[in-house]
Amino acid sequence: MRTTTADVVSRRSPFFVALAWALAVTLALGFARSFFLYPVLGSKPLTVALIIHGLCGTAWFALLIQQARLARARRMPDHRQWGRWGPYVAAAVILSALWIVAISAFDGRPTGSGLPEQVGLFIQLTTTAWFAALATSGFLLTRQPDAHRRLMILATITMLAPAFSRITRLFRDGGPPLFDSATLAIPFILALAWYDWRQLGRVHRVTLW
Repeated sequence: MRTTTADVVSRRSPFFVALAWALAVTLALGFARSFFLYPVLGSKPLTVALIIHGLCGTAWFALLIQQARLARARRMPDHRQWGRWGPYVAAAVILSALWIVAISAFDGRPTGSGLPEQVGLFIQLTTTAWFAALATSGFLLTRQPDAHRRLMILATITMLAPAFSRITRLFRDGGPPLFDSATLAIPFILALAWYDWRQLGRVHRVTLW
């Protein structure tokens, strides 16, 4: 997650820092019971694959927040230094997600999403593919800061699909969700579009796409 050109407006704005924190809070809420507060609230044993995937995902969000903070402070040498870890963390997220999919597909173990097995596996594969495509695009466009950071945010939103699914079931005790989990992605995308309109006078092509 590196950039090489300055963008004074976005560097001084707290928007991307706040958005990164909001995404991280969503992750913590969605996986509070099954991962972050597992010793207190967990009821099913965590496998090694789930633990590794959880740690990799947490590392991605920690890096996103760190990079947003450094960019806002215009500490670009530090931003580039930390950004070198981005592809490695993204690869770890993708490989650990595929590991879970493989275990679920061959051993019949549930993914933990609460969805039917085939639906859960399809969503896991689809969101992993979208995350890989968006994150890779972001890494390739580090010399285009506006596109770069929006791609990283959208990749992270895609990555939150399992957390969204769990949030819709938090108060249902295993029952059907109150609403479609994809609905929870809309406020984040609208916030990004609002920021685009305020700063650019239009919706950025990456956000619009």
